[in-house]
Amino acid sequence: MIADLRYLNSLMGYDPARTEKFIAIYKAEIPGQLDRLFEQIDSKNFDEVSALAHGIKSQSAYLMAEEVVNHARFIELNAVSIKDPGTLISRANQLREAAQKVIGML
Repeated sequence: MIADLRYLNSLMGYDPARTEKFIAIYKAEIPGQLDRLFEQIDSKNFDEVSALAHGIKSQSAYLMAEEVVNHARFIELNAVSIKDPGTLISRANQLREAAQKVIGML
């Protein structure tokens, strides 16, 4: 399953307008956050890479988008210690692909 809205619906008090607002924000914000993630990897700003990945992970967790969460978690937890742009770019590409699937199904 790409994403599951049950958790988000419960957090939003089963209010469709609030759920739709979260989804609209997610769809609008995640692509830019991913672009910034790649920019920070290229700049070797690994603390910022970790922080951006944390934000993507947290937002995606509300959608129960496990593939996105797992890739973002890996980047978040390993960016500072790995300090290897090649590894991070590879994982960030997987993250972007997974996020695009989620956005496409929302």
